[in-house]
Amino acid sequence: MSLTKKPSKGLPKSSEKLSKASRKTSKGSLNDVNLKNDSKVGPVLTKQFSKRYISGDYDTGSQRGSIISHDTGSASAETDIPEAYSDIQYAYSDEEADGHPDHRPFTDSYRGHPYTLGGAGRYEQRKNGGDSVKTVNAIPPGKRRENGTKANLVTFYINGNSNYKGLTIAVSSKKWRDMEKLKEHLTSKIGTHWPIKCIYTIPDRQLIEDLDKFENNRSYIVCKDKNAQVNGIQYGYSKEKHWVTKRPSAGKNRKNDLGMLKQNPPANSPSRNRRVITIIQNKNRIRKEKVILNPETSMSFVQILSDMGDMINMNATALYLYKKPETRVTSYAQLFREYKTVDEFIICGEEMVPVPEATGQKRTAASSNSSNESVTSRGSRQKKMQKSFDYEVPEDEDYNADIDQYTYPDNDDRRRWDCAVEHVPFDDTQDSDEETAKRVKVRIRGKYKDYFQPDNPMPEDRSRPNEKLILEWLYGYRSNDNSNSMMVYHRTGELMCHIEAAVVFYNRKFDRQRFYLAHTEEITCMALHPEGRWIATGQKSGSDPEDVAHIRIWDGRTLSTQVVLGVGIFSCGVASVNFSVFRDGVLLCAVDSSDKHVLTVWEWNRKRLLAKTTQKTTARHVSHACFYPFDDTILLTYGEQHLYFWKLFWDPVRDTDGRLLRDKESGAFTFPVTSKLHSEELREITSIAFLNNGDVITGDSTGSIIIWAVDRSTLVFRFFTVLPHPHHRSVNTLCMLPDSTLISGGGKEIKAWSMGNNHYRKTRERVIADNFGDVASIVLKDKSVTDGGKPVFYIGTKNSYILEGSFDDSFETHIEAHFDTVSSVVSHPREHSFYSASMDMTVKKWSSDVRGLPETVNVGKPCTCIDIDSNGRYLTVGTADGFVVVLGSSFKYKREIAIIKVGSTAEFIECVKISPERDSLAVGCRDGCVYIYNDINDGAKLAIRNNTIFKANSDPVINVDWTSNSHCIQTMSSEYDLFHWDVTDMNAKKSLSLRNAKWNTQNVTVGYSVCGMWTNVKDDDEVKVVDRSPSEEIIAAGDSKGGIRLYKYPCTSVKPEYKMTRMYSNAVNALSFLKKTDRLISCGGQKSFLAQWKVAKYITTNEH
Repeated sequence: MSLTKKPSKGLPKSSEKLSKASRKTSKGSLNDVNLKNDSKVGPVLTKQFSKRYISGDYDTGSQRGSIISHDTGSASAETDIPEAYSDIQYAYSDEEADGHPDHRPFTDSYRGHPYTLGGAGRYEQRKNGGDSVKTVNAIPPGKRRENGTKANLVTFYINGNSNYKGLTIAVSSKKWRDMEKLKEHLTSKIGTHWPIKCIYTIPDRQLIEDLDKFENNRSYIVCKDKNAQVNGIQYGYSKEKHWVTKRPSAGKNRKNDLGMLKQNPPANSPSRNRRVITIIQNKNRIRKEKVILNPETSMSFVQILSDMGDMINMNATALYLYKKPETRVTSYAQLFREYKTVDEFIICGEEMVPVPEATGQKRTAASSNSSNESVTSRGSRQKKMQKSFDYEVPEDEDYNADIDQYTYPDNDDRRRWDCAVEHVPFDDTQDSDEETAKRVKVRIRGKYKDYFQPDNPMPEDRSRPNEKLILEWLYGYRSNDNSNSMMVYHRTGELMCHIEAAVVFYNRKFDRQRFYLAHTEEITCMALHPEGRWIATGQKSGSDPEDVAHIRIWDGRTLSTQVVLGVGIFSCGVASVNFSVFRDGVLLCAVDSSDKHVLTVWEWNRKRLLAKTTQKTTARHVSHACFYPFDDTILLTYGEQHLYFWKLFWDPVRDTDGRLLRDKESGAFTFPVTSKLHSEELREITSIAFLNNGDVITGDSTGSIIIWAVDRSTLVFRFFTVLPHPHHRSVNTLCMLPDSTLISGGGKEIKAWSMGNNHYRKTRERVIADNFGDVASIVLKDKSVTDGGKPVFYIGTKNSYILEGSFDDSFETHIEAHFDTVSSVVSHPREHSFYSASMDMTVKKWSSDVRGLPETVNVGKPCTCIDIDSNGRYLTVGTADGFVVVLGSSFKYKREIAIIKVGSTAEFIECVKISPERDSLAVGCRDGCVYIYNDINDGAKLAIRNNTIFKANSDPVINVDWTSNSHCIQTMSSEYDLFHWDVTDMNAKKSLSLRNAKWNTQNVTVGYSVCGMWTNVKDDDEVKVVDRSPSEEIIAAGDSKGGIRLYKYPCTSVKPEYKMTRMYSNAVNALSFLKKTDRLISCGGQKSFLAQWKVAKYITTNEH
C-alpha cells in the first residue's frame, strides 16, 4: 500500500506546495513506501508537524532513552532528523492529524475518560484485531471470503468410492471452530452411514489435523479410520451424470429425458419380481402401511426392519405373520420363499411378541408407498437419514437390547494377505443352529450388532455396583504449555500443578496429594492471589452443553469454590487468568482462547464484568495476560510478535462500566527496536517479570531477554536494552527473587542476573542434563526463607520432571513421568505394581504403595501396547513400526529377551496379549491381521505358529482376549466387529460355538457379557476400553469423552445403572485393575496422564 498526502485542517495551499517540494527532495518517495504495521493510514508528517525520535545508548544500559521533539519552521528543517533515521517515513493516525497529543499526566486513580486526560491519540480501541493502519490484499482467484477471513475452496471425496462426484465447499476457521465441527458437517452433507474421523490429502496421503492446513483448489478424501485408499482409485472421474431435476420441455423430448420416459422396463428388471406387503402395528392394529419389497436389495434384515418401523413411527424389532399361529420371520429371504403368498405381517417393538388384538378396533385402508429400495417411501428414507445423524434423539428410542436375526458383516470386499504364510479368512456363512439360537441385538455407533446368549445366562441385574472410585494419586506433571502450570501454595508449602480437570497439591514431606476436582473439562490456566489464599483456574469448553468454559475461584486450603465467572462469556476456553497485585487483588483479568482473544476484566468478589476489548484483542496468538503490579489500571497481553499495554478506564464511585484501550506508544516492536535485537526472525513473547523500579522484563522464543523502561511521568513503556549472553533456546520462564535477582530458564540453561542500578549482568549459570529436557518453569520454594542465603527453587522441565535445588547444590528429582502419550498400562499379577508404555519410547514400572520414582527402560521405539504373562516373568511391548520387544519384568538388567519383526511390512501394532497357560502371543495389527507366536520367553525358539495368520477384514485389530484354556481367542476390529478363532486347530470359529466359553480377560468392549453398557451411550460416544476386576464382580469402562464407569459384571441388562467419574477431557486410553489390591489404574487425556483410583465400598442407606 502506498501513501498519498492528505491536506491537513487549517494548512494553507502555499504550505502544501512547499511540503510537496520538500518531499520530492527526500531520499525515498512516499509513494513507494509500504507500511508493514497495522496502524490506520493518516496524514504524513511534514515540516509543519512535530517529529519525534528516540536517542540514547541502548546497548550499555548506562543511559535511558529520551524523547526529543523538534519543531521545524522551514523546508530545510527536514534535515533535523538524525542521519541514521533520515530514510524513515513517519505516519500518524487520524486523531493525531492536528498535532501530536500532549503527554498524559501521571495518575493512579481509576476515574477518568481517555478523551479527558489530554492524551486521546495515545489510546485506541481494538476494532479489527490490528493497529490503525491495515493493508488489505486482494483475494486470489478461487478463494472466497467468509466472515472477514479468506476461505479455501476444497473438494472432498469418499474413501474408496470412485463414483462419488465430490463435495466442494469453502473451509475457513471462522465457519468451523475446529476440525470436529467440520467433520460433523461433512458427515451430514455427504451422507455417509459412518461418522467421518479422518481427512487425508490426495495423492500424498497426509493427515489433516488443523483447519489452517487446507490448501485452495485441492482435493481431499474423508475416511472412517486411518486406512486411506489413494493408489489405484481415480477420484472425481465418475461416468454417472448428475440427476436432472428440471421438468421435461414441451414438444420434442430431450435426449437425456428419454431414459426417464420409457414405459416398459427391461425383461430382467427387479421390478418384475417385487412384491407388496402390508405391515400392521402390534399394539395398534388399526395402523397399517403398504411397502414394496425389492429382492435385490443390499440392505440387511435389521435395516429393513428399521425402515418399516420408521414408516409407522416405532422402533421395530421383530416381524410376525398376521395369521395364526403368528410365526416369526427370521430372514429377508423368507418373504420371497416360505411366505411369498402371505401379504399381511405384524411388526413388533420392544414387546418383541404379538399381543392379543383388541376388540372393537376399526381397520383402515393401508397407504401406498413406493421406492427403489426394499422398504420404501420418500418420507421413510428421509426419516432414516435424519435418524442416522441426529444425536439428540431420546435414548429410549435408540438403544435397546432385543432378540432378532443375526447377520455377519459383508465380506465381499475383503482382500487377501499376499505372503508366504497361510491366510485363514473368516467364514460368515450361517448354520441352521444359528437361525434358531437366542441372540441379543445392541446398537453400537448407529449400527445394530447381534451376540449369542449362553445356555445358562446369569440373571440380569440393572442395579448399580456397591463400589465407587476415589482418586488416590496422579502421576505426572503438565509441562507443555506455559510456566504457570506449576506454583507453590505458600500457606501450606505444597507444590501445586494442574493436570487435566484436576489441581494437585503435593506434600513431599508426608508423601500425600490433595485434589480440587470441581472442573468438568481440562484446566488450561491457573493463578494465585497475592494474599496467597485464593486460586483462580480456567477451563476449556467441552462437547456437552453443560461443559462450558468458565473460571473458578476457590480456597486452596479448604478446596471450596467461592466464585464462578464467565459462564456464557468465553466461547472456546480461557487461555490466561491473573489477579491484580495493586489494591489487594480485587480485580481479575482473563483472555478468551478463541481467535478473537477477547480480554476481560472482572471485579471477581462481586461477580461483575467491568470491561472487555471490543471484537478482537489482536489477530495474533495471545499466550498470557497480567496486571502491572504497581498500577492495576494497566494491563499487559503478550504472545506472538506483540507486547500490548492496555489502560482500564473505570469509575468505581459511580459504579459504571469501564473501557479497555490500548496504549499505542508502549511496547512497540518497531525500528529502532528491531535493529537492537540479535535476530530478525519472528519472535513470540513467552515470559514476563517486573523490576522493583517499575521496568518490565520479557523473554522470547529467540532466547533474548528485553528490558522495557517506564517513564514515570507518563507511564509509557519503551524498549531500553537487550541483556547480553542470550539463551540458545526459548526463554520459557522468568522468576524475580526478593533481592532483585532475576532467574531465567531457557533450553537446558538456568541463569541468574544482577538487576540493580540499571546495570545488568549475568552472575551464575547452570546446565541441566539432557534427559530432563528443556526448562519449562521455575518457582521459588519459599519467598522469605533461603538456605543459608541461597535461594532454593523448583524446576519443571519439558520431559515431565520436577527438580529441586539451587545454584550451589545438585538437583534432586521429585517427580518423574512420561512426557508423551501413554498408550497402554498393565498390572503385575503378583506385586503391588504396574507398567506403562508410552510413545516417548520408554516403559516404566510404578509401585502403587510407595509411589516413588519409577524404574525406566528405553525401548528405542514408540511403544503402542503392553502385556505381561500370568506368572509375571516377562513383558511384551508392541511398537509403532511393527516390532514386538520382549522384556524381563524386573528392570534390573534392562535388556531385551527377544525382538520380533511382525509381518512383512512395518505395520502399527494395536494390541498384544499373552495366553494364560502357554507361552503363546497374539499380536493384532492395523492391517487387520492377527499373528500367533509360540515360546515367547525363549528367543531362540520363537517362531510364528504353524505359519498361519488370522484375518477377517482390513479393519485394524484393536483388542484380543484368550480363553482360560488358551485354545481360542476373540478379536475386535476398529468398527467393533467381533470374531473368534481356534488357535489349536488354526481356523475360524463361529460365535455360537464359543457362547459358553470362559474368557481369561475382558478387554474386548463388545460381546454378550458387556452389551448392556452400550445402551447407555449415544451414537457419538464410544466405549473405548474395559477391564474386569479380579473378583469378576464389577467391570470398568472408559468412554471417548473421558468418563470412567463402574458396572456390575456381567453387564447384560438394558440401561443398567452405574457409578461414573470424569477427570479426563479426551478419551480414556487404558484401564487396568491391580491384581493384589483394590485399585484401578487409568490413563487418558491429551497427554494420557496416569491416575490411581481406590475402589471403595459404597455404603447405602439400607446398609446403614
